[in-house]
Amino acid sequence: FFLIYLFGVWLISLVIMLSGFVSSGSGVAVGTGGVFFAIYLVSMVPKLSRYLPVKLMEAQNLLQGQSEVSDFAPGIVITLVLIVVQLITGVITFNKKNI
Repeated sequence: FFLIYLFGVWLISLVIMLSGFVSSGSGVAVGTGGVFFAIYLVSMVPKLSRYLPVKLMEAQNLLQGQSEVSDFAPGIVITLVLIVVQLITGVITFNKKNI
């Protein structure tokens, strides 16, 4: 279940980053949905799917024994890097934003 939680943390960091750029809640929701949709579409390319955060949503395959942990390693690493970058970007944009 760690993989699904990690995916949720990525979405939360995306919301934090977009909140620094967009002033309305609906804009943040549309941006988050748009990024998720775009990454979901890109994940339909078989060679790219293992590197995207959407791969983490297939964690049930790991529990059922249909996948191994090594299948998720690239997605985990990329997701962790995205989380760090998005949080840093969010903090920087919030510090520059007039509230």
